Amino acid sequence: MLFSVGTFYAVLPLLDLILKSDISQSEFLTNFKHYESVPSNDVLELSLLCNWVSITNGKLSPTTNGRKLLELSDKRLSLNQILRVQLKDLILEIKPDWRINIVKGRSQIKERIPSEIHQCLEEAKLLAGYEYDVIQWWDYLSTEIRKDIDNKKLTTGRLGESLSLKYEHLRTGVMPKWESVESDIAGYDIKSKKSRSNCTPLYIEVKTSFSGCKFYLTKHQWETALSSSEYIFHLWLLHPLPTLYIIDVYFLEKHVPVNIGDGCWEEALIKLEKCNLDNSNRIRRLIFNKDYSNLLKKPKTSLT
Repeated sequence: MLFSVGTFYAVLPLLDLILKSDISQSEFLTNFKHYESVPSNDVLELSLLCNWVSITNGKLSPTTNGRKLLELSDKRLSLNQILRVQLKDLILEIKPDWRINIVKGRSQIKERIPSEIHQCLEEAKLLAGYEYDVIQWWDYLSTEIRKDIDNKKLTTGRLGESLSLKYEHLRTGVMPKWESVESDIAGYDIKSKKSRSNCTPLYIEVKTSFSGCKFYLTKHQWETALSSSEYIFHLWLLHPLPTLYIIDVYFLEKHVPVNIGDGCWEEALIKLEKCNLDNSNRIRRLIFNKDYSNLLKKPKTSLT
């Protein structure tokens, strides 16, 4: 649907209507083909998507967020100030793909949003000026979106770690220690052992990606790898089929930065070419089916 300024402005009268009258969804759509000059279905759909209105046993009622909008109206806030709250709710509730660009700054998002959202932001006076409440609006959303990004990264990372835990359990017959759950200062995620018959500790740092063979490496992880005689990286590429690349320190070394002059790196983005991983005789590759339940291909080669 199109999120026009008029549709946002029609939400407040709708909330006031359903607060004061016992009206069902079907009654509203039947009695009001248009509401405040906007198609009634558009107003209702926007209100439901943004969690301003709920439907219980067919009846419409304002949610907590909807009541907050009405309270803002009672406080005689201007329409563009209320529109700012509505746009914030829209972005946080619907989570449109373009919201990620908000963390890049205001000028960056102007070129990456639908035209109707651009119009709404202009109407709310959010695309220009440096007033405190304008900057606060952008900063608040940036903070919340970064939280979403961090949570997604954590969830993705934990998925890869759990897969490595399961793989190591099957490989060695012993459940390894999930070190990153216990502590974030160890410099590795999993402590396993070399083989079923060799109990030498094997330290594993797990990296996980849904798109591309890239991951972030911290200086602490790398220093731990260099100081450990048995340390490997598990790189899970989860799309289109879950693929595990087992990478040794020697292979990764040429991709890791070094300190120069007064510069000291703390974290680096490592981008590996998939073809190099697939063709390296130092890397073990295992491909699983989509539910990770069985191995589809045997290891391409063994680590030396």
